[in-house]
Amino acid sequence: MLDERLEKIISDILEKKPGLTKDELIEMIEKKKASVGSGYLTSVGAAFLVAGDLNLDISRVEKRQYKLKDITPGLNDISVACYFLKTSELREYTKKDGTVSSYRRTLVFDNDIITRVLEWDILKQTNQTQFALGEPIIIKGVSSRIGRDGKVELHANSQSKMVQDNERSPMPLDTITRDISAVNEPGTSLVITGIIEGRPRMISFTKKDGSEGKALQFSLISKIRPDIKRRVVLWLSTNNLERLLDSSMEVRLVDVDARLSTKGEIEFHGSDQTLSEILETDIKAPRTSGENSRFFLMSIGPQIEGQERRTALLSDGTNYYTLTLSGKLMDLLNTATTGDILELKNHTIKDGHIYLTYSMDNVAIVGSDEQYLSHAFCKINAIGNVNHPCVLEAVALSKATERLITTRDGRSLQVTQLILGDETGEIEISGWGIYGNQLTGILPGTRLIIYGAVPARGADGTMRLQCKEYTKVERIAD
Repeated sequence: MLDERLEKIISDILEKKPGLTKDELIEMIEKKKASVGSGYLTSVGAAFLVAGDLNLDISRVEKRQYKLKDITPGLNDISVACYFLKTSELREYTKKDGTVSSYRRTLVFDNDIITRVLEWDILKQTNQTQFALGEPIIIKGVSSRIGRDGKVELHANSQSKMVQDNERSPMPLDTITRDISAVNEPGTSLVITGIIEGRPRMISFTKKDGSEGKALQFSLISKIRPDIKRRVVLWLSTNNLERLLDSSMEVRLVDVDARLSTKGEIEFHGSDQTLSEILETDIKAPRTSGENSRFFLMSIGPQIEGQERRTALLSDGTNYYTLTLSGKLMDLLNTATTGDILELKNHTIKDGHIYLTYSMDNVAIVGSDEQYLSHAFCKINAIGNVNHPCVLEAVALSKATERLITTRDGRSLQVTQLILGDETGEIEISGWGIYGNQLTGILPGTRLIIYGAVPARGADGTMRLQCKEYTKVERIAD
């Protein structure tokens, strides 16, 4: 029996090619799968290539399995399997007809996705089943829309239901918890962790309506990147958290927003609805590493025409950093290969970028470790669980397409897109401007190794890959 998504693709192809029978199409898919290489593609991936041979575009395939990663805007009366995170207190709102009703905001998650569920027209006397953190649930009878922050959110009404799912085990919060060093752009409804520096301080202020407000302020230091520190502000109505949180505690904060400060730096904001979990106490904040450090060379981006510099992606075995070299130092990257080990002297690290004092004596290739590089390879079905640049081997399932996007400031920017597949699934990779040039000219069926591909989640919740300045796209010769 064919899976539901493959059935949909076959149906789409047969609709556009009425002279083709289902049996003939399935045979073409199996032959394509065998010709590319046994165990290298899924049947869905092979169907993409067959569609390309038939000059059909099926790059937007409808999915019918409603996990959070499959949710797109505009779905109605669906059921969603996910895990419970938290819910808010009931709040009142006024409808267009002037009547007053209640709503609440619930957060659910699955792997690294956190999604809002807005429950409308909730009766105050209704007792909601209390779920535990990470408990598997099924939400029935909801619709999906784009929220004000551009994220997909679910909307429920008085007829919708949340029920326990006894077929699945609970999901630990670690799958959605991000060290503060991994948050580099604004976002909402995040789960973060870090080490409190100094004692949290409660401040008072006057709100616009003249009433008194309170806020708890403190700084978090990254446990894995001690050079990164972030300000946290929790807008509260009580002093309870001030008595609980203290210096040198490792804490997890559930439901905070990442915002840009007036200086353009990331800081985190929460409220009375933010959950605080103390993971460990009396931790000594880690310090920066010594003067000389060794890094694995994960990827080297191309030299951009007209620019005398190249950017590389490095790893110390745990974290990932970028290093941009120019002039004579760039010659070292021209001779280096992925898997090499670089030793750096007289360098500093800030916000994930390595800054090197300009001298040939400060950087050297001291060996190679291809075995380490092999550990960075990732299959497509595992991309959703990866929060760092990765390496993958895949087959191009479509021609590269190019289109112009108008940015908010009125500029036109080209984005190049390509669909990839391996034996575990399919995914889209794209690159903005010059970073997408490496995808141009790649034909369906071409085998590729992509070093330094960056997982990203689109507004519709779908996982994608992005090309950055350090990404390298390598074609594998047959």
